[in-house]
Amino acid sequence: MSKTNLSNEQVIQQVHKLSPQYLQFVKLLQIPESLIQQRIDKELEDNPALDVDNDDENITLPTFEDYNKYATFKTVSREYKDWKENSLTLEESFGNYLENQLPNLKLEGVDNVIADYIIGSLNNDGYFVLNYEIAINDINLYFGEEVTVDDLKRILKILKNALEPAGVCAQNLQECMLLQLQRLKDKDSVHKAALEIVNTYFDDFSKKKYELIQKKMELSEDDFEKVKTILTSLNPIPSNFGKFNNKIQHLSPDFIVTIDEDNNFNVELAYYNYPSLKVNKKYERILNSKNVSVDFLVYMKNNITSAIQFIKAIQKRKETLLSTIQIIVEKQKNFFLTGDKSTLVPMQLKTIAEEVNVDISTISRIVNSKSVQTFFGIFLLKVLFSEGIPGEGGESVSNIVVRDVLKDVIDKEDKKKPYSDIQLVKILTERGYKIARRTVTKYRESLNIPVARLRKN
Repeated sequence: MSKTNLSNEQVIQQVHKLSPQYLQFVKLLQIPESLIQQRIDKELEDNPALDVDNDDENITLPTFEDYNKYATFKTVSREYKDWKENSLTLEESFGNYLENQLPNLKLEGVDNVIADYIIGSLNNDGYFVLNYEIAINDINLYFGEEVTVDDLKRILKILKNALEPAGVCAQNLQECMLLQLQRLKDKDSVHKAALEIVNTYFDDFSKKKYELIQKKMELSEDDFEKVKTILTSLNPIPSNFGKFNNKIQHLSPDFIVTIDEDNNFNVELAYYNYPSLKVNKKYERILNSKNVSVDFLVYMKNNITSAIQFIKAIQKRKETLLSTIQIIVEKQKNFFLTGDKSTLVPMQLKTIAEEVNVDISTISRIVNSKSVQTFFGIFLLKVLFSEGIPGEGGESVSNIVVRDVLKDVIDKEDKKKPYSDIQLVKILTERGYKIARRTVTKYRESLNIPVARLRKN
């Protein structure tokens, strides 16, 4: 393909992504399968041109308790207690709250992928503390996208300035406070003094050297107290704020994967019985009538256009979701047959996006928000994606497998002489996993396992 044709194709794709139809499709895609009926009902209520196709049987949607009644699961002798206990409940996470804000930023393609990665990598306090090089390596391997440090910094800056609550994605407490101060509406002398203290005298303020700061800045006692009130009212932990509801709720699956006696897979949407839609016939007849005012004609045409677009978006949503889960199940066939995490193979978002023939950001939205029910439990799709680590014989092994091996080695070590990261590299290499020390450190930290000296009894 010529450079000109490629350029034109990219322009066409960009226009497509920014179109109202595409944005509607993306918003529908992010709605959990358990709530899609509510969204359809709202559209039916708002748009008189949209109607239910009564030729299709409208079956009552199943409840959470109904799943096992209509899904016949393959029975096995093994137990999968670890998956079940970790998957049947889900904390309404801070990350989900942030991800729901991303469509408003209208990020495209790789930019949206980077944003997803940043949000998924925040620590418990809502800070982004990963080393840039490690983050770039993760994105390149896991997502299959070539990004630079400049790309990461650019998207990080956008998120810092746009996401709520203010202070999220900061890289330290000082920056967290600055981000919050920059969002304050009142820009008086007290506000400017607060900014100066955080910028210039942050260490002194954190050590409560108030008299020293007051003297250096030549502030009156009254003004300094006002400044101190502003600074102490800032939230040092962005993930902990009043608007966020931190309840535990059931994780309702979006997909159900079952297996028949011949080990063939059946893949379906958990709430697949929502009604088919059509354009209201009455509306079509009125549209063809001659006794209609121009204004009403325009009103009806707009409603019919909206109805058609909504019907197409719902259908595209269904097709995209089913295509995605079918390809994922095919690639992770052994895992879905056994429930054994050691059988997971490396899998990138980019690979799935190419096979489904959609943008990588679309697949990113699906795997980060959708869950699947299997005979061994319910879990988010994103746990199936991983980078590849060279294994024994040259084959690529999922980093999920390597992390499990690493955890097992550390669990069984002599706590009087715990292994250093260099020793862990050697052990993993002897077991057939070619892995760098930096990667071992990253995996150990992701498992919340401290360094060797802190593990020593």
